[in-house]
Amino acid sequence: MLIFEVDIKGKLVIKEMLEDNIPKYAHIAFIGNDPRLEKKNLTVYPVFGGHWKVKRLTYKTRFDDVVICNDNIISEVFRCLQHNTRMQKIMLRKIRFQLDEVGPIETKGKILQSQFNFFAGVIK
Repeated sequence: MLIFEVDIKGKLVIKEMLEDNIPKYAHIAFIGNDPRLEKKNLTVYPVFGGHWKVKRLTYKTRFDDVVICNDNIISEVFRCLQHNTRMQKIMLRKIRFQLDEVGPIETKGKILQSQFNFFAGVIK
């Protein structure tokens, strides 16, 4: 899985996968447009750089999915990701984040407010 954008949403995807025992991917990495994060690791997974590296990365390493975690993705970046994933026959997904109100719940004197869910939709 190649995750586009290196931000809190990208971290949440990894956290949810690990906590929910979602089947393991052979390769997990991040791409993002913040040059300061390139060649660093985010929660043990590498950050390869910007979206323009997707084509080279997908030729080099077989990623099953490219997952977009950024709600404000620039159309040019989206088209680039879409084109490169289609060429490689890789699934392009968009994560939609949603907070579900479960009401204030009291457990042993502590009040729990909300629950976090995410959904990965396929982009065609």
